[in-house]
Amino acid sequence: MSRLDVIPPPPGDTGTALFRWLTDVRRVVGLETLRSVAFQGAWVNFGAPYQEAGYWVRGGEVRLTGVVKGGAVNSAIFMLPAGFRPAAQTVFNQRCASGTARVDVRADGQVYLNDAGADTAWLSLDGIIFRIGG
Repeated sequence: MSRLDVIPPPPGDTGTALFRWLTDVRRVVGLETLRSVAFQGAWVNFGAPYQEAGYWVRGGEVRLTGVVKGGAVNSAIFMLPAGFRPAAQTVFNQRCASGTARVDVRADGQVYLNDAGADTAWLSLDGIIFRIGG
């Protein structure tokens, strides 16, 4: 087990030192905010009560989350920005309305439903995790 000592800023300092300290803690501990995505085609978030589509970056890995719907089979769901893509195409088996569906994360950043038999009434992106490529 590792140990991490976190030393807070001086008492009474609520300005830049506190901001730097919080930023460093987030970086070291690996906390990250959910980043939203820009859908392609007819893809949209499924809606409440499910998580909106997005991704986190933590420790050199990208983690996708959310439930989406409405897009065409064999189409891009959204594009990840440069710096958040795998080195090579990766393949995932995800849950969807018809059971399971193949979702590829391509080296160009496309998150792509690559399954002609998938029902797009809903598609879960949870569990897609990959290393950021070089």
